[in-house]
Amino acid sequence: MCRLLLDAVTRLPIARIVSVTSERIVLEVTQRDAEQRVYVIQIDARVDGAKAKAKLVANPHSADGDITADTSWGETLISASGHLHLTGTRETERLQDTELDLVEVLSLAREWCVHFSNYMDTGVFLPLDIWAKPWVTSDRLPTNTEVAQ
Repeated sequence: MCRLLLDAVTRLPIARIVSVTSERIVLEVTQRDAEQRVYVIQIDARVDGAKAKAKLVANPHSADGDITADTSWGETLISASGHLHLTGTRETERLQDTELDLVEVLSLAREWCVHFSNYMDTGVFLPLDIWAKPWVTSDRLPTNTEVAQ
């Protein structure tokens, strides 16, 4: 399973492998929003991909060093430490507690960037579960016009 996972991940143009052990894989995902602002997300997963979590390590909106860009967990699902709570609960900072697998976390973390950019531009953070748009699996994010549709 590990070999298949590594092969799949290395084909993603937006991801690079940071480290691999016998139990875990750490990826760094770079995502640009429609205005070309860069987000960097670290994905920590079990090596079989069955459990994964995401942490924002670079936020284009955090000029003062605050990874949350002065937003609250309740507004944008990001904790003060940068963890993305993609299920809407705070229990996902520990890998063993997450309900999501690597594929889900990759997709939702990229989707979160769309929502966060929209929030910073408009003040509206849409729920993650309403998104079933083709750009979630592509290497680009939508424009604000596409988000509004």
